[in-house]
Amino acid sequence: MNAASVKPKEKLVKRDVLEIYTEDTPFAELSEIIYEDENLIAYNKEQDISCYTAKGELSPGLYELAAEHMKETGEFSINSYTLPYLCHGLATNVGGIVLIAKDEILFRYVAEALAQRRIKRYYRCIVHGVPQYENFELHNKLFAKDKISKVQILEQSSKDGIPVYLRAKLLKTDGQRSLLEIDMVTDHPAQICAQLAYMKLPVLGDQVYGSTRQNRKGAAKYPALWLHRIEG
Repeated sequence: MNAASVKPKEKLVKRDVLEIYTEDTPFAELSEIIYEDENLIAYNKEQDISCYTAKGELSPGLYELAAEHMKETGEFSINSYTLPYLCHGLATNVGGIVLIAKDEILFRYVAEALAQRRIKRYYRCIVHGVPQYENFELHNKLFAKDKISKVQILEQSSKDGIPVYLRAKLLKTDGQRSLLEIDMVTDHPAQICAQLAYMKLPVLGDQVYGSTRQNRKGAAKYPALWLHRIEG
């Protein structure tokens, strides 16, 4: 908070700047709370857990975990609408930070701030290959036939698709794989994996847009992609 480390229960006041991030070891074995105050919970979501429990799933989703936590602390109240509100989602196989508001007012504020990029989300991922530049931007069009099909990345000049745009920074590389930080300027669920694969930098462990041969060699079960930092 305000460029200084604070305890998870530290309270915010007006004009405070909050930055939430995961540790250097990114993937949580179990979803855990990394920040909480009277209005907000920040979880470090493990991979292979959904934000909401889908029909047929046996394990609770992140929403259900947050609801149970608020019941244990005595905050959960249907009558006063003091409930968990997920401010944004993460795909089941993507780990990292998820913000959960404890009331509708804060939920609407955070959701709007995320949409307007007053609150920013930064991802990290491990890719096969080394980018040509330390800092680079990708401007493309993304075409989705429907909500289920694999998306297609097109050149920016294409008449089809919607514009997608991200900024990337090379953090380190061993000459074969690279660690990148990603700033998603636009927000599409498949954008990072699809755009990087289009640039011949597939995300390690990505079974949809990545390299099957390279993933098998790296013994990666899930995409090496996580939401590492939120600031605003």
